[in-house]
Amino acid sequence: MHITPPQHRADERGSILIVVSLIILLLGALSFGFLQEGLAEKASVELRMSDLRALEIAEKGVIEATLEIFAQKDGGIDGIGFVSGDYAGGDFEVTAQQDPTHTDRWTLTAVATHRFATRRIEVGLRRRAGGDYVEGLFAKDRLTFNGLTQTDAYDSRLGTYASQATQNDGGGAFALTGGHVGSNRDVVLHGSSVTIRGNAIPGPLHQTSMSGNPTVLGDVLPRRQEIQLDPVPLSEFQAALASNANAELTPPPPGTGGTSGGSGNGNGNGNGNGNGNGNGNGGGSGSNGGGANSAYNPTTYALSAKGQDIVTLTGGTYIFSSVSLTGQAQLVVEGPTKIYVTGDFDVSGGGFVNQSGRPADLRVFAHPYAVIPGHSPSSSAVKIRGGTSASMSLYAPGATLSVHGGDDVFGAFIASTITIAGNSRFHYDKALGDIHEHSNASIERLYWRDLQERLR
Repeated sequence: MHITPPQHRADERGSILIVVSLIILLLGALSFGFLQEGLAEKASVELRMSDLRALEIAEKGVIEATLEIFAQKDGGIDGIGFVSGDYAGGDFEVTAQQDPTHTDRWTLTAVATHRFATRRIEVGLRRRAGGDYVEGLFAKDRLTFNGLTQTDAYDSRLGTYASQATQNDGGGAFALTGGHVGSNRDVVLHGSSVTIRGNAIPGPLHQTSMSGNPTVLGDVLPRRQEIQLDPVPLSEFQAALASNANAELTPPPPGTGGTSGGSGNGNGNGNGNGNGNGNGNGGGSGSNGGGANSAYNPTTYALSAKGQDIVTLTGGTYIFSSVSLTGQAQLVVEGPTKIYVTGDFDVSGGGFVNQSGRPADLRVFAHPYAVIPGHSPSSSAVKIRGGTSASMSLYAPGATLSVHGGDDVFGAFIASTITIAGNSRFHYDKALGDIHEHSNASIERLYWRDLQERLR
């Protein structure tokens, strides 16, 4: 029997202890490495989560700034679009810069921190003001300019257009920039004589098409969302039918004036814009006017003026199935007037005179509602021709609009499609921007940009 000497057994145990110790050290090192890697990964995950949270906080700040710009109201004392605060364990600060040229555009810069993470983003916004008449011309569908056509702006609250037209450019004299045009689809500008002193913004995925080198001083970047243009509510037309001033236009009984002068054996005096004298039973009057016009048919609600007819609207609310002026007929507006028309409104063959010169004093609403007994229109069209007193506003998103002639038109126009031809000059009255009845403000995000390299 072989017996291992004690010295050899001690050596073996020493070797085993060394190996075991090395294994323990190796396992400890590996464990420490895994622990360090786990801690590093945890820190990385936490940093990434903090980075995402910082981005969330920055977006929170952008939203608050956007709401201030949308409302055009400062929630604090630092100015519109400038906001700061705490949120979700971090903080944010947003600054806002309004574009000096395209004043409806804003640039927001947001800086947010959460623990050790910081995010910086930039957001571009465009705000469309509230109100029915934000642009001089706006088409629900397509807007087309042809020929020598121009736009600019003025403010009737500050006086006449002539008193404000003190500037000049390649297109001639003008008052203010801001003669905006736009549509929910294409804006088409034909000819080098087209000058838009303002924006020409098309609808989403559409474009402002230019041929012949027209001039646009403002923005042409397509909008991100369509402008909601609802027709005038049916209830407004029904209310106009129930209560209106149409009776002023009813032909008068014999002897009270309102038809052409007659002759006879009796004596009588007629009253009217023509100031005519007639001899006959009851007498007659001069040319139609003074609130009594045979041009109006109270049965059909149609107003049709011809030749030398002068139709005077003294003020109030009127409703017609159609309006037509031909020859040298005139529609004269003496006081603040609203006209509701369910069929065609065609004053291109004559002329209309808004005596105050303020577009807000002549407001026309057109839509093919079947509210007038016996009249069921399938469409509505508006045709106008300019003139020195052609000032009005039109709200007709369900009707077509065509303008021709070589004169000036003052006010603002909304229609389904708009076609402009001839030498027409449009002067948008900024005072109409105060009318908020059928449209609201909107805001759109044009772009989003990361100003800081994100963690990988």
